[in-house]
Amino acid sequence: MKPRMFLCVALCVMATAFTGSLAAHACAQSTKAGAVKTSLTVPATKPDLSRGLILHMTFDADETGAGRISDVSGMGNNGRPSGVRWTASGKRGGAYEFAGDSNEIVVANNASVNPKRFTLAAWIKTSASSDKWLRIFDKSYSRGYALSIAADWQGNSWQGLVSLEIGPGTHFSVTRTKVADGQWHHVVATFDGSEQILFVDGKPEGRPLRWMTPGETGLTDFDLVIGCNRSNVGEYDYGVSFRGLIDEPMMWNRALTIKEVAMLFESQK
Repeated sequence: MKPRMFLCVALCVMATAFTGSLAAHACAQSTKAGAVKTSLTVPATKPDLSRGLILHMTFDADETGAGRISDVSGMGNNGRPSGVRWTASGKRGGAYEFAGDSNEIVVANNASVNPKRFTLAAWIKTSASSDKWLRIFDKSYSRGYALSIAADWQGNSWQGLVSLEIGPGTHFSVTRTKVADGQWHHVVATFDGSEQILFVDGKPEGRPLRWMTPGETGLTDFDLVIGCNRSNVGEYDYGVSFRGLIDEPMMWNRALTIKEVAMLFESQK
């Protein structure tokens, strides 16, 4: 969706180097057919990535036939698939392919997916650049939050970049790194009530977009939708879907630190 006229755009100019080794945390995986991995487990000496985790779909088994995509976070935020196709060629195990409009995984609206602060994370693989904004996570760009592959707007060449929009109003930031290159990329967005930061492949994409006045994410009655725009009712991009593969979508009710995002990337790459 096109952002509003007056945008605070955080264009990404910083490259942050991470030093030292980051020990990968383990995700236990069942070898039984149809089973999915358990959620994150981390050593006690490392940041606890399970703290505040409210959504984690591993996509390691084809659950389309059951009509329910399992959330292993323990919060019960299971998804309802429509139109998506499972493939074994994910970043980590399986993934779901979004190949046409209205392809989506819908998590029913509830209090846990309306956090005041949050982190969104997913592995994506796409070559799509479009004149429409292609949602990775959607819960209303102007009233809640939306993480997307951006489109060009008002002379800005944003196709193939990752954008984060948070309401009420539009607090908009965009990466410099293009991810629509047919390769796997780990994309993360954090918001701590004052600053929103985008990450690509474990690294912050620039200076944080600092809100003029600290606030919180808007409360909406929209479902949380993975891979499709379902909040722009009556507009030209309603029902437009992501094009490509999504794996390991995750959400926290807190902003992960830069160190935690790097650790998450290292543990899953």
